[in-house]
Amino acid sequence: MNDTPLITVDGLTVKFQQFEALKDISFTINKGDFVAIVGANGSGKTTLIKTLMGLLRPDKGSVSIVGDMHPGYLPQNTAVQERFFPSTVEEVVSTGLMAKKKFPKFLSASDRKRIRETLKFMKIPHLLKKRIGTLSGGQQQRVLLARALVGNPDVLILDEPTSALDQNMRGHFFDVVRHLHETHGITVLLVTHDIVSTGEYVNRVLYLEQTLRFDGTFDAFCEDPELSPFVHTHPLKHREGWCQH
Repeated sequence: MNDTPLITVDGLTVKFQQFEALKDISFTINKGDFVAIVGANGSGKTTLIKTLMGLLRPDKGSVSIVGDMHPGYLPQNTAVQERFFPSTVEEVVSTGLMAKKKFPKFLSASDRKRIRETLKFMKIPHLLKKRIGTLSGGQQQRVLLARALVGNPDVLILDEPTSALDQNMRGHFFDVVRHLHETHGITVLLVTHDIVSTGEYVNRVLYLEQTLRFDGTFDAFCEDPELSPFVHTHPLKHREGWCQH
C-alpha cells in the first residue's frame, strides 16, 4: 500500500429516475489498497462498482482513473448450476483476454500459455479441459477468479465473491486473494456483506448508505458508535479479537 492514487471519486451522484442510488460521494483508492465496500441491501454498493468500471454514468461529480488502469472483475452470482454446460475451464478463462482484443478475436499461442500459467498459479491446472458445470463451487470460484486475473489486472474488483461458498471455502478464497494482494501488489475492491470473514484481510472499509458514511480502518469501523445498526448487530472478528456492540 502507498499513496499513489489509482481512482479518485469526487462528488459522485448516480440516479435511477428520481431515486439517488449514490449521493455526493468522494474518496480516493490508492495503489495497494485492500478495500471492503459494505452496506445493507440497496445501499449503493453494486451501483458504485458499476460506475467505477464505466458501466454507469454519473449524474453529478466524477470518477477519475489514473493512467491506463486495467481492472479484473468477478461479478456477483456467477456459479454454473447446469452440469452439462458446454464451456470448458479453458474457454471460460479465455474470455478474460478477449475484451482487450480487436476483431477478429482469437486466442494466440501466448494467450493459451497465459491461461495455463494462471490456472497453475490458482493450483487448478488439471481442470483445463473440464466442463465448468461439473466442478464444485469452490473450484468454479477459482476458475472465475482466474478469468479475472488472466489479463494481468492492476485492480481486482470482487462483487460478493463468496456468497455461494461455505465458511471453509470462503477462508480458502480470501487466502488466495490476500496472497495476490501481498505478493503481487494487486489493489483489491471487495463488495461484501460478509464483514465477519473479511475484516482480518482488509486495510480499509467504505460503508455506504447512499452517502459515504465511513471511510477508514477496520478497527475504527468496528469501534464507531455512530454507524448504522447494520454494523453493530454483527460480531466482527478482526486482528485484535472480537468487536461487539
